[in-house]
Amino acid sequence: MEMQPARLRDDLVFSTQETPEGLFHIVKDPSTGRFFRFREAEFFILKHLESAADPGTIRAKLETECAAAVPPGAVERFIDRIRSLGLIAGLETGTGRPAESRGRIRGNPLYLRVKVCDPDRLFGALAPRLGFFFTPAFLLSATVLILATIGWSVAHTQELAQDLGRLLQPPVLLFAWLMVFAVTILHESAHGITCKRFGGGVHEVGVMLIYLQLAFYCNVSDAWLFPQKAKRLWVTFSGAFFELFLWALATVTWRITEPDTWLHLAALVVMATSGVKCLFNLNPLIKLDGYYLLSDFLDVPNLRSKAFAYLGNFFGRLWGRPPSGTGNATPREKRIFIVYGLLASVFSFLMLGLILLHIQDRLVARYQGIGFLIFAAIVAILFRNPLRRLLSRPVAALAPTGAASIWKRRPVRASLLLAAVFAAACFGRMPLKVSGEFKIMPSQNADIVALTDGVIEEVPVEEGARVGPGDLIARISDRDWRAELEKTEAEIQERRATLRVLQERRVSAGAAVEKGQERLKYGRVAYRRLQTLSKQGLVSAREFDEAAEQVAVRGKELDESRSALKGAGDDVEANEAAVARLETQREYIEGQIRLLGLVTPHAGVVATPRMKEKIGQYVKKGDLVAKVLELSTVTAEIEIPEREIADVRVGQSVLLKARALAGRTFSGTVTAIAPAVASAEGQPWLKVVRVTTALDNADQLLKAEMTGTAKIICGRRSVLDLLTRRLARYFRVEFWSWW
Repeated sequence: MEMQPARLRDDLVFSTQETPEGLFHIVKDPSTGRFFRFREAEFFILKHLESAADPGTIRAKLETECAAAVPPGAVERFIDRIRSLGLIAGLETGTGRPAESRGRIRGNPLYLRVKVCDPDRLFGALAPRLGFFFTPAFLLSATVLILATIGWSVAHTQELAQDLGRLLQPPVLLFAWLMVFAVTILHESAHGITCKRFGGGVHEVGVMLIYLQLAFYCNVSDAWLFPQKAKRLWVTFSGAFFELFLWALATVTWRITEPDTWLHLAALVVMATSGVKCLFNLNPLIKLDGYYLLSDFLDVPNLRSKAFAYLGNFFGRLWGRPPSGTGNATPREKRIFIVYGLLASVFSFLMLGLILLHIQDRLVARYQGIGFLIFAAIVAILFRNPLRRLLSRPVAALAPTGAASIWKRRPVRASLLLAAVFAAACFGRMPLKVSGEFKIMPSQNADIVALTDGVIEEVPVEEGARVGPGDLIARISDRDWRAELEKTEAEIQERRATLRVLQERRVSAGAAVEKGQERLKYGRVAYRRLQTLSKQGLVSAREFDEAAEQVAVRGKELDESRSALKGAGDDVEANEAAVARLETQREYIEGQIRLLGLVTPHAGVVATPRMKEKIGQYVKKGDLVAKVLELSTVTAEIEIPEREIADVRVGQSVLLKARALAGRTFSGTVTAIAPAVASAEGQPWLKVVRVTTALDNADQLLKAEMTGTAKIICGRRSVLDLLTRRLARYFRVEFWSWW
């Protein structure tokens, strides 16, 4: 095959890099800004294009000098590829326009780049003036500061979380956005200045949209020309490292400044945003700094696209599709492609799925059916290229190549197979299992609390001890109560002695009253007799007056005796009341003394740690001293999502797997279903119904508060019903509510 003489363009930039896979040569096309990576044999052909225009001559030299076997036509195909890439002098660029004429907006809605300006001259002027930031002293001190600040932040997480609430105030949000913008500019500038420091060019900075999230970028692709891997890694890592340094400075500033100053608020903003941004930015599963760090570290350029292509070929072969691309990957690269491709695929689908679900929920909640149509339009715009390929070749896209060929060769057998699959889906039955999180609760739970104030003086049990009903758990010191009891008993004895004296006095006063009544009675009889005789003139007036005087004296004496009796009676009643009060007080004290011994109301296991350390502690009435749990049988409370509860019935079988006992499956039956819907524990937005099951726990493996996952066997359903039940429920409820 005769070919025209070829010569590489003079403006191409070359660099050589040594990797675990061998020596590679990097070629940059300044007109398009693209980079090309060639192996040793390929670069040998490039060097000999002008001196040996005949591909046969080049092939012979390659086999002689490089000791490599070259298939016929390989050199010609490679030269054609070089021509198509536009690397041959005198030919138009085959794959791209000049860099100056490329549009400012590039990419797709999921990964959109918008160029803002060319900062090469600015970074070139700043790089020599900022040499201190590239010294070992700065790098070491910054690393120590970052590590120390991370340790301090972990130890003071609660204090930081309390202050972060200030950022939710509306006036602070604009200030926070400006601070984030400024820090991001410094982050991207660190990339660019580092690249210029090592001799590269930086001709593009701008903004980008990654999975509908706004970000900034600085194009430092010239770093791919650096022969030293360390320099390439530093260019990529410099932005994140410098932002971590700013975060550490902000943390120190936040700690030492007054809370009401703007400097304190600015430091709080940098702390709250830069830490999260660095974690996001260093994630190698997103095409940000972490991805490029990993790609350079592994010496695999375009790692993401190559990994996805390799996985596409791998799964395509399973469907009978012929492979394309990545065919010359080494075993090491294949292992990298498999691991990274799987991780990145799962992460990308999850992240994009969560974002789309969030958008769909918002649109449907607000606009119902119209919102769903808007969401469908957004999805169509985002995935317009895959949808275009699907619609252009629906049969080829949906049916694997192997399956299509089988259908053509054996239509009857394929039809029977399809009918069998359909029949199995309609008539085959499998158990419906409804799952949910569970938490283990004891069948009985006794909180042993202090029934009176005091100091614990005795604890005869430890954590894990088995106790029976009425067993002593702890005893509170009775010294003060005993002293009070002795004092009360002494007062009772004193009052009783006084009462006896008063009772004797009351008896004497009663006898005096009786005697006075008798004397007054006889005196009045004598007075009336003398009064009659006096009227008859039989007694003298003097005798009559003496009788009257005696009656009056005896009446006064009787009144005095009665007063004395009443006083003695009042004193007796008062002392009797005092004795009764003291006896009641004694009973109360004796009751309090009985309460000092804390006992368990039922059998169980002591679940409170470090019981012996409670000796000497002062407790108040109502303070918890110990917990006694009955764990021979336990209850599992299962949180079943509200949408699944219709299939759950009392008596259905339950299978449980505790996270701490992954090797064992526990079984039980549904014993109760809560009558009301509640919020899930730790997830207030999720509505659940609590289902209860009892479990035998004679071996004590299940502990209180253990968690895990439970499956309730809700009967058998057809395979088709199991596959479509959630979709059917969605259309019957959610879709129905839109219109």
